[in-house]
Amino acid sequence: MKKVIVLLAACLGLNTAINAQEMQKMPAKGNQMGLKKQDLTPEQRASKGATWAEKALGLNADQKSKWQAAALTRIQANGPLRDKLKATTDKTEKQKIRQDIKANLTSFDTTVGGFLTAEQKTKWDEIKKQKREAHKLKMGKEGDAKDAELKDVDQD
Repeated sequence: MKKVIVLLAACLGLNTAINAQEMQKMPAKGNQMGLKKQDLTPEQRASKGATWAEKALGLNADQKSKWQAAALTRIQANGPLRDKLKATTDKTEKQKIRQDIKANLTSFDTTVGGFLTAEQKTKWDEIKKQKREAHKLKMGKEGDAKDAELKDVDQD
């Protein structure tokens, strides 16, 4: 019996070591350079977003540069707000910060909407709608899991 337990422990340890090495080799999700979003400078993030928009919406060079400038403005404005949001615990303060972030996003959408063609606006609106629905679905699943945990606790 002791041999079986020792053998099982050895296999489990070996498996853990192999998985740990594989995780180190994998780059961060969605980033080939292995950098996380926090590791990128605002200029790099804006450039990456403009390149994405160029592919997804078919932007020309002028539109891409305008997108990048608008994104850089949004990123630089929202960066301190997001840091402040993480640091505060006051609910009313968090709501105010979220409203400021939303205002910056609205400003970005207005700026972008000014230079996109009608077809590009339609694509952009569809992409935003899909992202919003995916977010709601994700938040709904998390909410359902929390509700299930609460129900389990109530039943005990």
